[in-house]
Amino acid sequence: MQSNIMLGIPKTNLKLDPRTKIFMTVSVSIVLISGGVIGVEKIARIMLAILPAVLLISERKLLSGFLYSAVFSAASFSESVLLMYTKGIISFVILICSGLITRFVPGIISGYYLLSTTTVSEFNCAMKRIHMTDKITIPLSVMFRFIPTIMEESRSINTAMKMRGIKKSKIFKNPILYLEYKIVPLLMSVVKIGEELSAASLTKGLGSETERTNICQIGFHTADIIFGSISLAGLLLCIIY
Repeated sequence: MQSNIMLGIPKTNLKLDPRTKIFMTVSVSIVLISGGVIGVEKIARIMLAILPAVLLISERKLLSGFLYSAVFSAASFSESVLLMYTKGIISFVILICSGLITRFVPGIISGYYLLSTTTVSEFNCAMKRIHMTDKITIPLSVMFRFIPTIMEESRSINTAMKMRGIKKSKIFKNPILYLEYKIVPLLMSVVKIGEELSAASLTKGLGSETERTNICQIGFHTADIIFGSISLAGLLLCIIY
């Protein structure tokens, strides 16, 4: 257990290969954005929309999984049922809100699952297996560290404002204060973090022409076959029909 923590390997009940996660994220995004809401395409949309919820719950992120399920279910119900009983501006608002949620939220949640359960070493090893060029692998590797770090920095800024007695309701009412207390420090942190991550990537030899060794273990298992098959089936149904 201690060695897993030292290596940064996330504790999970369902281990998927990074390539399966990437394929699933792409499939969910394509099907949910471009798929229709009737017939076979609706079945494909529902089938792929369930995957992020199952994966979040398997990672013991119960609140996120159930919250996503509730929001997506409510948006789907509004899109397929409420629109038939509303007219005018109310119908337009329901259409826009439910459409944005049902088409973009599943892809975002899939991307969140990918980023939160995949280490940089696993991602680099997976990209090496599919012979992906370093021009794509290195920027994506930096992104894997960049986004969580920025989120943590944003939480730290909120904590610092709370310690100084600065309430969120106050700065939201005044855009200038919001820029001064939140956006400016965050932008300065973004620049600094970007430079540090780039330096760390070069220090670890990501830009070297020699082949890097990797101690992480990845590979396809039963769970990869199941989730990969569901993603492929949903994508094919959307393309064919």
